[in-house]
Amino acid sequence: MDFKDSSVTLRCRQLIQRSDNLRKANDIRHYYTQCMILYSDFHSPVEGAGDLGFDPDYEYKDWNWCLARTDGGKWHLLDWGY
Repeated sequence: MDFKDSSVTLRCRQLIQRSDNLRKANDIRHYYTQCMILYSDFHSPVEGAGDLGFDPDYEYKDWNWCLARTDGGKWHLLDWGY
């Protein structure tokens, strides 16, 4: 599989670019150089899901969590959802 042209790589590039724009606008000195997207399936609780922005008692599949970091730094959650 060639990850250079994959949709995951493209999404990572877009997220890093967006975070770089925010970094510049807020005068933050570090920038992200690595990105990963994790996919998960989960079932939301019957009660309290709405408070978290989820539909109650719903099966979510391929929900993605987009994380980025500077070289060797801590991972930061940049985006989540579909």
